[in-house]
Amino acid sequence: MTELLERVGRVLGASIVGHSRMAGGDINQAACLETDQGRVFLKFHRAAPAGMFVAEAEGLVALAAAGGPRVPEVLGVGEDFLALEWLEPARGQGRDLGLALARLHRAGPGPHGFAGDNWVGTLEQHNSPRESWVDFWREARLGAQRDLAARSGALRGGSLRRLDHLLERLDRWLPAEPPLALLHGDLWGGNWMPTTGGPAIYDPAAYRGDREVDLAMMALFGGFPRETWASYQEALPLEDGATERRGLYQLYPLLVHVNLFGGGYGGQVDGVVRRYVG
Repeated sequence: MTELLERVGRVLGASIVGHSRMAGGDINQAACLETDQGRVFLKFHRAAPAGMFVAEAEGLVALAAAGGPRVPEVLGVGEDFLALEWLEPARGQGRDLGLALARLHRAGPGPHGFAGDNWVGTLEQHNSPRESWVDFWREARLGAQRDLAARSGALRGGSLRRLDHLLERLDRWLPAEPPLALLHGDLWGGNWMPTTGGPAIYDPAAYRGDREVDLAMMALFGGFPRETWASYQEALPLEDGATERRGLYQLYPLLVHVNLFGGGYGGQVDGVVRRYVG
């Protein structure tokens, strides 16, 4: 830890006078740094894939510029760490979060995807545009995770065949070119918090796509107040068919969890697939 703190201090141009470990997520570790310039939030991973934290920093900068929820300022980045503005927690703010997400999700010009590839967890996320949004979702999202799960044996037999059948028929349910917005990309309940400066989001896997992707993730794992959903719907009502499409967008985080954690997520994937192809 000492060597890491020395490198972080050099990048920040600050003296680190103390630190304390914090409860981290499933992938990275976290710490609160006391510096001569104030508190800093540090996330780190000693075996981080090359470029992972740099790509996350680029996503944070893009989200901060989009005018949605608050995003912590990037203070410094290295191959195995990301130093961020310290956010003071608060309470409530469910309604404000819904309104801020609606601002983030207002469609704007530009293609689907992102300027560069990034990561969801420690899995690479490919962001090069395809011919259409439905092709992007089939190939760069579901298909990429399907191939990882097939190679590892996490999905096999009938489950894999049903998923392949669904991928062939995605255009029955998904629009070729929906309105596109900048997405957080990994918006579960642990990736937002009320702060003294308003509701904040962090730990993104950002790219441009159908806003229903973020909402599907939010619904899958929960952790969002009812007021968030109500205020979002008031500010930016969902399009017809959103409920029917939700499962197709939830398949991506479920497949990611199959590849990261295994366990019972394969059964959840197959359950969603069966809703569409029997």
